[in-house]
Amino acid sequence: MRLAMGLLLAALALPATVQAQGTWDHPRVEDLAWPDLQRFEDERAYREWVRDVRRMRRRLADDQRAALPPEIVVAQAQVEVEAEPCNPLFAECEDEGGVVVVTGSRVASSPQSSPMAVTSITNNQTATVDEGDIVKLIGDYLLVLQDGRIFAANYHTMQLTDRIDVYRRGEDGDPIGADWYDEMLVQGDNILVTAYSYYDEASELSVFRLDRATGKIERRGVFLISSEDYYDVDNYATRVAGDKLVIYTPFEPEDLVNRRNRPVVRRWVPEEEFEDTARGSPILEARDIYRPVFGSYEPMVHTISICDLGKLDEENLDCVSTGFIAGAVAEMFVSPDNIFLATSAATYDDLDPYDVCRARRAGVPSVDGSPPGAVFRISLRRSADVDLLPVRGMVFDQFSMDQQGSRFRMLESWPDFECGEGSRDYDAFHANPELIDSSIATFSERYRSAPDRRFVSLPSPGEGEFENRFVGDWLLYGVRSNYGRPPYDAKELAAASQGGVFAVPLGEPSATTRIPLGHEITRIEALAGDAVLTGYRDQEGLYLSYLDLEEAARVKGQAFLEGRYESESRSHAFNSTIYPEMDGLMGIPTVRREEDSGKLPWRSDDSGISFLRFTAEGDLADLSDIKPASGSDTVAQGYECEVSCIDWYGNARPIFLGRGVYALMGTELVEGRALDDRIEVLRRLDLTGRVSP
Repeated sequence: MRLAMGLLLAALALPATVQAQGTWDHPRVEDLAWPDLQRFEDERAYREWVRDVRRMRRRLADDQRAALPPEIVVAQAQVEVEAEPCNPLFAECEDEGGVVVVTGSRVASSPQSSPMAVTSITNNQTATVDEGDIVKLIGDYLLVLQDGRIFAANYHTMQLTDRIDVYRRGEDGDPIGADWYDEMLVQGDNILVTAYSYYDEASELSVFRLDRATGKIERRGVFLISSEDYYDVDNYATRVAGDKLVIYTPFEPEDLVNRRNRPVVRRWVPEEEFEDTARGSPILEARDIYRPVFGSYEPMVHTISICDLGKLDEENLDCVSTGFIAGAVAEMFVSPDNIFLATSAATYDDLDPYDVCRARRAGVPSVDGSPPGAVFRISLRRSADVDLLPVRGMVFDQFSMDQQGSRFRMLESWPDFECGEGSRDYDAFHANPELIDSSIATFSERYRSAPDRRFVSLPSPGEGEFENRFVGDWLLYGVRSNYGRPPYDAKELAAASQGGVFAVPLGEPSATTRIPLGHEITRIEALAGDAVLTGYRDQEGLYLSYLDLEEAARVKGQAFLEGRYESESRSHAFNSTIYPEMDGLMGIPTVRREEDSGKLPWRSDDSGISFLRFTAEGDLADLSDIKPASGSDTVAQGYECEVSCIDWYGNARPIFLGRGVYALMGTELVEGRALDDRIEVLRRLDLTGRVSP
């Protein structure tokens, strides 16, 4: 199907919004960098820096307009934009000219084999560091965050013991506060739910306590921490390490000029006005913000707040914040000892193929090479210890970073776009990965351009979206296409059938090998020192590969889930357990083609959970799946979802408790038992109160 669009543009210079890729290399931008890791001396120094940023951007815009051709004319151009071919697996396709309707929306690296906090029952990146998720465990009770509510269920008796709304209510009884309730953490008997409220312009932290004797939940208070939106499609904004809560929040620099707009933490009380921030305790002053160590055209203040949960009470939440100035692109990784924040001078426009190729076609010059960057480190043992490691390029996600003992490892890259012509924005995206493996002692307070010897070039995985993971003494990476959906055109099918993973032995990166899988990669997960990879080679179903990483990396076994497809993209969706006899179980949310073939990976209204048995020899056996008892919109009479009714972070989880097997699917919790050839359903509990047939 083709869409015709008539464009009529006056003869005028190209707008200044067409930005050259690599603005970081301009002297005006570099002049705003500071050679040492140093905080602003006072409020005046911060205001002067913000003023200098405004002046720099204004002058660069003037320079860019002067450098462009005087006229770029498009007179009544008839532009044909070719729509993507309809994929019948994921859409209802009508004839050409009709409407397309989409129908759905480590070893410490191995959490399952390492001593973890007793409350961590989902697949966290690092042992002993808990991440926000939708299901947690305190004692005998599973806690489920769904529909902006906490449900408490005794997993022994499969009985619901309590349900409480996380969201606040106004004087008229209507819900107020946060729009999405995404992450729940636990610490001792405390339950912490983090969310974001656009109305309050604040991260919302709701604190509850579970009574282990009765399974009842008590509300302790709501705290608001001023911030701008922290939403990330893959990463989580909160961590709990020991008795410390770590929260990441970004800010526009200009928003912090007025001290009254600075972030505060305050306890919310029902009678207050939303704008009443006078009672708040400031958590970020100019002297808490570090000057930029490299220039950036569009700087942001990336803030890490560390809150003391050991002193949590109904009135106070003590938090200490540190701000780092860098480009908009940043990722946080938390180890048991340190917080790492990987930053870059790049802007999001530098990473957008449309903007990059548009600038090239307009004759705007680009800079060769990767942008400068830095990894900032805050010690969790001594929060006053702050230092950095100069790097370049950018990381892909939080899984691009890892700490093993005294070594910090990171995978970085910088994209290589091949721009096309006509209706296509670009033809290809290639990653050029480089490995950093440095001692923590290499971090310092001085910023110098990162030396080339710090980076080990690795083979390019080819065109596609990047997946990577550090697993013990290995780094694994590869690519996928089509946003995690099965390939459907000839090019994607051909690439998927030749899919493989690069295995990098960190002790000898030059011995990197490419291991054929026969499918592309949608996820890489740690499995007790080994790894499991999922992906597609065609539209027939999901493939899983068990990768042995003991000495030489190799595929030990594979499984095929015919007619089933992954329905969630986050790492927490996967889970596994290993028994003393060295076999184990794994689970992953899936949907079946005939039931919900149109869904998007981050919406899981009708997900089931597929379970597989694995052995130490690498054998994988499909035990089929547990599916919801009925449609996801079927709930108890009188039950109504009022807020947070779209599950951006997913809502399905496999859970393993001892020998017990559980499947959480929306508001339904199922207890099962693993037999030799299948998962047997024992009991079902609908958290809304509906009785299953």
